[in-house]
Amino acid sequence: PEVIVLSNILPDSINRDLSRLENKVVDEVNGVRITTLKELAEALAKPVERHVIKLHREGRPIIIDASAVAAANERIRAQYQVTSEQYLE
Repeated sequence: PEVIVLSNILPDSINRDLSRLENKVVDEVNGVRITTLKELAEALAKPVERHVIKLHREGRPIIIDASAVAAANERIRAQYQVTSEQYLE
C-alpha cells in the first residue's frame, strides 16, 4: 500500500477553504478505501453526484460537486500551466 497525501492544493473556487488540509492522508474516496494512486484515480473517475473524500484523522469529509470538476480542472490547468492532469507512473 501507498500513503496518498494531499501535498499541494492549487487554489480555485472549487476547493476554497481546503488549503488547511494540505499534507493530510487520503483514506477513502466515494466509499472506496484508497491504497494506491491508481485506486484514487479510478475512484474519482467513477460517475457520482458528488465526490466524498475522507482524510485520516479528520472528522468531516471533503465534498465536491462532481458536475463542477471538469470546468475546475480546465481553470486550474490554464491558470497554473499544468500540462497533465495525472501522472501515475
